[in-house]
Amino acid sequence: MITDLFWLQDVYIAVANGQQRPALDTIFNRVDDMLTTGQFERCDKLLQQVSIRRLDVQTMIGFLAATLLADHKLPSRKKLREEILLYIRAAEPERAESLLRGL
Repeated sequence: MITDLFWLQDVYIAVANGQQRPALDTIFNRVDDMLTTGQFERCDKLLQQVSIRRLDVQTMIGFLAATLLADHKLPSRKKLREEILLYIRAAEPERAESLLRGL
């Protein structure tokens, strides 16, 4: 794990404690900081390290939404989206496509 991505553990802990809002705030703030300063490679490495098993559906979608505008600069985003889609299809098949539409 990249040591400066320590905050990812905070996201996992917040999700485990049912605190989606703080988790989403952290995701959006940290990803926005990376993208607005041109740290696309660092953000891509983050996406490689995200453990969707430690997230809930809201925070999974949060990672995709936060990185949407830079998807062409984040090669790992496509794989993460596919993993999330498979996970949601298994858990909520009737909602999977609609939840990820546009992401």
